[in-house]
Amino acid sequence: MLIGEKGGYGMSASIAMFGSLNVHVGERTLGPKDFMGRKPKQLLEILVLHEGRPVPKDQLAEKLWGDGLPVNFSASLEHYVSLLRKRLAPGGRPNASLIRTVHGGYRFEPSEAEVDTFAFDRVYDRHVAGVATRDELDQAVSLVRGELLEDEPYADWAASARAHYSQRHVEILGAAALAALAEGDGVRGAELAAAAVTRDAYAESAHRLLMLAHYQLGRQGDALADFDRCRRNLCDELGVDPLPLTTRLHAAILSQAPAAELLEEYAGAPRAQVRAGSVATQIPPQRSTPDARVPFVGRSADLARLHAEVVKASGRRMPVVLIDGQLGAGKTRMLEELGATIRDRKVVSLTATVAEHAIAGSSIAHLLTALCDRDARLIGTLETLSTTWDDNPGRRAAVAGQIAALIGDQDPFVVLYDNAELIDPVSAQLFACLSLALPASAGALVFACRSGHLNGDHALTHLPDLTRLHLGPLCAETLDSFGIEGLHARTGGLPLFVAGELALTGSGPGTGSDDALERFRRLGDRRYRMLVVAAVFLGSIMPEPLARMLGSDPVSVVDDLEWLCGLQLLQVDGDGFVFSNDAVRDLLRGTVSPARRRLLLSNTRAGDERGERRHVNRLMAASQNRRSGRPDRRADDRRIPVLQPIPHLPELAKFAEMAELAELAELTEEVRASATAG
Repeated sequence: MLIGEKGGYGMSASIAMFGSLNVHVGERTLGPKDFMGRKPKQLLEILVLHEGRPVPKDQLAEKLWGDGLPVNFSASLEHYVSLLRKRLAPGGRPNASLIRTVHGGYRFEPSEAEVDTFAFDRVYDRHVAGVATRDELDQAVSLVRGELLEDEPYADWAASARAHYSQRHVEILGAAALAALAEGDGVRGAELAAAAVTRDAYAESAHRLLMLAHYQLGRQGDALADFDRCRRNLCDELGVDPLPLTTRLHAAILSQAPAAELLEEYAGAPRAQVRAGSVATQIPPQRSTPDARVPFVGRSADLARLHAEVVKASGRRMPVVLIDGQLGAGKTRMLEELGATIRDRKVVSLTATVAEHAIAGSSIAHLLTALCDRDARLIGTLETLSTTWDDNPGRRAAVAGQIAALIGDQDPFVVLYDNAELIDPVSAQLFACLSLALPASAGALVFACRSGHLNGDHALTHLPDLTRLHLGPLCAETLDSFGIEGLHARTGGLPLFVAGELALTGSGPGTGSDDALERFRRLGDRRYRMLVVAAVFLGSIMPEPLARMLGSDPVSVVDDLEWLCGLQLLQVDGDGFVFSNDAVRDLLRGTVSPARRRLLLSNTRAGDERGERRHVNRLMAASQNRRSGRPDRRADDRRIPVLQPIPHLPELAKFAEMAELAELAELTEEVRASATAG
């Protein structure tokens, strides 16, 4: 049954955003050219992409017109909304339309239609929680019938959403391939892995799955060719080598290791387990166990305090602990170590994602699914959560009471929720209700978040008995036990970077650097590549040369660099930036081959020289305009100054001598005088 059949829309409705826009309303089908103009169609697409969140009129106008805003854009928007409502529901009421009016803007009503991107996101969230079935993953794959809004190839507002879903599509393809391989379906696994590689040529996990699939099918040559293609893509385009996990799989295939052993090691086969009449494919993260990484040092007292807090069986309220710390402080590791110490309670490990901000109740739904999967009341509770939660306090209390009763009837538990800053507001409120309604004997909630990312309005910050545990850097005395001089100074005492440094020096497990690099890759391909290229700079990272090396806009590069400063990976250094830890820079720099390093630096020097020559040409033109009495048009519109001090005065003098131009030599003196005065 379509969601739209339950709403006030009066008819079934579905919207396809993958490929060209396609809307089914009742028995009518509307394509990209059926919305009485391009702007109304774009308005609908923008509102759908915001997934029910209100969008102010000024933001809509900026996306639709950019710098060319009409004089009365508000009236134009109202006209487009009227056209949309007439096309979507002729004769319908505005308060029952897909497009709803809110204070100062508009929003899309998600309960009135089934949208393919929403359905895709639901499966993605279940995949992240580790509970997606193979059928669900295949259905999500089938939803992607083309690029998101492929009929809007040049719209900036569509480009970011397109990149977002492209990355998620690769992950879902990989998860579906992994599920197929785990069940012995090599043909389907190879098909899905090949699609993921085609989508993202740098996705090593997809390359490994393709290698496994071909090897399982007896195509050893194809598996080895897959590895060569992966290595060429990474080396030629990014200047990095494949991860050790990939090279180990390649070596195992070369040695003709049994396919069954490789599937068990790399794909977790056999992985299918029967749950509630369906097959639930468990996809464990491809990371090493805690024992295989850097020793858990310097946190014994914190772990003992945390364990004592969560396992206490007496108390009026269920204990809630919030662990915070910067990137690399060891929050995830602390949760893993705590989970390993719990013996008499069910441990549920969950991770919040960015998408959960847009789906009300998704985080609490993951918890209910994990804790109460055998309870017959689960489905009814989930339906109640998705359909009755609104601004009515009485209904909120009823939903919270129903969930508390369901969870209170389960065995004692400990919930470990990572990335708590990404938990949606509805779930945060329900977690707060659970902490007040359930006793300590029922269980405990442990959340981990990055420092400063859980704002004061978040429901989790207002609990009366909240216990906070801050994880700071390890002290120098603790790291002295590793016997590596300067380890604390190079890593800042952060365990993630300590692990990478130990791996580089050969003093620790070889997977430490892999874990750190994998964490950096989660920042996204663009920012990861920026970090790798920035590591080539031994001194200050200047935005303009870095932008030339990346082929990007300098303003967007500065935005990303400042964002990385927020994660404390970088810090401001004068007019540029530097790595906060030398270990991070060296780890990333080690992934760049010497040849690639020389090429990047030579391109930077060539770009500097071209920039100086262009600057000289501008100055010459400005001088000639002043002598002839003509105004300098470029100076009038303030896009470039008429005269600027140049940092490379000797180079300018050299150009003057080579050209033997008296005017340019005179201009050199003028610039030198200006620079001295400045």
